[in-house]
Amino acid sequence: MVTYSSYLKIDELLSLQQPLSDGPEHDETLFIIVHQVYELWFKELLHEVDYLKAVPAGMRVTATARLAEVNGRHLTFDVEARSARDVIGRGRVFRAIVEKERFSSDAAARNNS
Repeated sequence: MVTYSSYLKIDELLSLQQPLSDGPEHDETLFIIVHQVYELWFKELLHEVDYLKAVPAGMRVTATARLAEVNGRHLTFDVEARSARDVIGRGRVFRAIVEKERFSSDAAARNNS
């Protein structure tokens, strides 16, 4: 049976935060989680954004997103990444608002049919 937790591999995901300090350092755990989320977003953006130019190592990059369209639960964003000199990436990103309880209920119904 597919559940929200099994589909997203929540137990495995939560096991990936392994602070190096001896104690339960809140700041270190927060640092790990925030940077893991950044890496996942970068992975997704690389999939959806057209690469236009290389950026020298160490150059600051900024990204902007503009909500272009809302169609019910579906959102469309126009995104752009810029270095200090140029536009380095551009794309259109599509997202859907998902209700966790409804997703779980629908997954359970599919497994029972």
